[in-house]
Amino acid sequence: MPDINLVIEGKTDEYVMLALFKYLNLQEPRIRLNRQNARGGEKEAIITSLPKWNEAAKWDYWVVVIDMDNDSNCVAEYRKKLLPVLSGNMIFRIAVRKIESWILADSESLAKYFGVSKLLIPTNPENILDPKEEIIKIARKSKRKDIREDIVPVEGSGTKQGKGYPHRIQEFLTHPEYPWRPAVAQESADSLKRCIRALKRIKQS
Repeated sequence: MPDINLVIEGKTDEYVMLALFKYLNLQEPRIRLNRQNARGGEKEAIITSLPKWNEAAKWDYWVVVIDMDNDSNCVAEYRKKLLPVLSGNMIFRIAVRKIESWILADSESLAKYFGVSKLLIPTNPENILDPKEEIIKIARKSKRKDIREDIVPVEGSGTKQGKGYPHRIQEFLTHPEYPWRPAVAQESADSLKRCIRALKRIKQS
């Protein structure tokens, strides 16, 4: 079987994608870091390298996942703009609008982990302009002090998230009692459903 290479923007994206690979019983991918010449940030570095990875996908699997952010209002048009023709083993997916929307999509499990009412979790996470900020907003109302301290940025620090944010996301995704459930989440996040469908091509090959 060809190797599976995974390209993502950051740690949160890595944890989510590894959770998806585990859910689908796929072999663990090789994480490809692409931070050289990333003047516009990790996302811009990934976009710049898409053509070479698409060429490499003629032989091995390349799974590339980026956030749409506010760069477009249409996933299909945005994908075609960035990479018009995909090689046979290229799986290029775009999360609407950030991969955090996929996390929010399992509202029941997230509410239990955060210790908040399920009513605080939005029912249409892909309609939120900044899903990451939404997670932090929900964490502010958590009954758990450790959640608030790790996820919410310290006032006056100038940071957008708490230092423990990636760790808490990873812990939630793999929680022994109420983990993130991709099968449930995909029903509220169409871009996640499409990503799962695309990843199943690897399993079936």
